[in-house]
Amino acid sequence: MNDETTRDICDPNRWGLPAEAIADLGNRLQNFWERFRGNFKTRTHNVAGHAWTYLRGLLLMKTKRNFANIDRRVIDPEGDGQNLQQFMSDSPWAAQPPIQQVQQEIASTPGLAQGGVLLLDESPDEKAGWDEFQAQKYRAWEHHLELTILATWFIAQTKYDWARTHARDPQLAQQMELDVLPALSVANVRELLQAVMPLPQFSQDQATRLVVKHLVKRSRSTRSCLSAQRSQRGQT
Repeated sequence: MNDETTRDICDPNRWGLPAEAIADLGNRLQNFWERFRGNFKTRTHNVAGHAWTYLRGLLLMKTKRNFANIDRRVIDPEGDGQNLQQFMSDSPWAAQPPIQQVQQEIASTPGLAQGGVLLLDESPDEKAGWDEFQAQKYRAWEHHLELTILATWFIAQTKYDWARTHARDPQLAQQMELDVLPALSVANVRELLQAVMPLPQFSQDQATRLVVKHLVKRSRSTRSCLSAQRSQRGQT
């Protein structure tokens, strides 16, 4: 395969990935969220902000998506994740309304209402990682499941819409000598999202403060352990 043919095969437009669609992916996610944000309320509080933070963590972070890391990577480099943990584990917002809205949207999507199928392709080395969450409370697991369904629907809907509006070149499969070309994976969509919605990076000052904060916590913990050991020795 010569260089000219290789460049031709690697043309994003032939794969249904025009630059304007990629550039608009952040707006697409924001519009998606606007449709669902009204579901995240308790009798006394609007908790949509925390739901938006967690959803972005699911979609933009590849690994280590615990409360503290999502808080630090998406919102505040010095965050501890406690507000996010309270939102997921203790806040009494109902998980059913967002799921019901997803079901309604699927039912109203042409081609999916009856007998339609959407596949989310995840190769073994490109796992979405959404099963890494470990909850100690049923409510936390239920809330995590609901937001994972939301993230999955965003990716599935994006793939579906792009396939209809940005069709792939039908000659590609013949060139690649395949009957069916691989679909976009969850990891693929995440990489595109990361490009248009990059997570904030630590400044030198923020990174230094965070390291010092951790060293202080570790020092206090060590001091507490040594103090307890001395007290035990004194009692014997």
